[in-house]
Amino acid sequence: MRVIRTFQRTILASCVVAAGMLAAAPVASAKWPMDKPMTIVVPWPAGTGADLVARLLADGMAKKWGNQIQVENKVGATGNIAQNFVAKAAPDGYTFIVTTPGPAANNMLTFKALSFNPLTDFTFVTITNEDPMVIVAGPRLAAKDIGGLVDYVKANPGKLQFGNPGHGTYAHMTQLALQDMIGTKFNLVPYRGSPQMTSDMLSGQIDAVIDLLGGYLPQIKAGKLRALAIIGNNRVEHLPDVPTLKEVGLNFTAEPWYGLQGPKGIPRDRRPDERGGDRDFDQQRREGEARRRRHHAAHQHARGIRAAGQERDREVAADRGQVRHQVAMTADRPMRIA
Repeated sequence: MRVIRTFQRTILASCVVAAGMLAAAPVASAKWPMDKPMTIVVPWPAGTGADLVARLLADGMAKKWGNQIQVENKVGATGNIAQNFVAKAAPDGYTFIVTTPGPAANNMLTFKALSFNPLTDFTFVTITNEDPMVIVAGPRLAAKDIGGLVDYVKANPGKLQFGNPGHGTYAHMTQLALQDMIGTKFNLVPYRGSPQMTSDMLSGQIDAVIDLLGGYLPQIKAGKLRALAIIGNNRVEHLPDVPTLKEVGLNFTAEPWYGLQGPKGIPRDRRPDERGGDRDFDQQRREGEARRRRHHAAHQHARGIRAAGQERDREVAADRGQVRHQVAMTADRPMRIA
């Protein structure tokens, strides 16, 4: 429980930053955001990292403004159901989505057709935080470390039951890249989110998963699951004994982000980041970073509004390049993207 509380406190610090500060003028001078409930949509199930970010974000904004905010999990189609819902919503500042690189960028390359354009049909608000990818193993897998896993998959192509949160997700793309890098094949098993993957690892239905770290920390700390490698540039403070892939000779990193978006065309005065100035925002960011260091958080601090927009542009470009060089799965057949 201590791990969960620490995790929540740290993400809350970042999410409150992403929500922005109250404007100097009293809320009563304008209807927004008080005249109806606000909705934050999540493309993944309850209990996932995105769900936790959304609920802490909603809690932080509600405490600042006193308005009603509800979180809705609209799961399916690798995030497309939720993204489509938000894309078609009224741009009135009452509907937002906590999204990840798959629904926000990669899906336009891994699906033949979408009813929305991930890059043009949304109002970008901010990146809330980053979360490193991790390879997590269950009791069924005999390998005790990443070296043992690599030896096993090389000697047994196609036998590793390797879960991911859905076709086209960042985790799925990471698995495809690792297949090529190691020179083997995985038996990839798509799920709808970390709760189901955790359950199936614990029951021995699958061997391991690649996913964002946050949702697995309690089980790892309890010794029920094993973290084999961090797929990032550095080790994480919560798991100091877990090596990065780079440390074992696999020069590969994957550190996706969580971001807050709304429908295209939201007026600037109805965006959470516009409720206060950049100076207040940066002060909150620094306070969040201090808390992160104090509590040895797994998530990274939130960025300022301008830096967040630039970061998203770079991330989207990187995601597109990565997907174009991997095998993307469509609904009916494998497809090589040139």
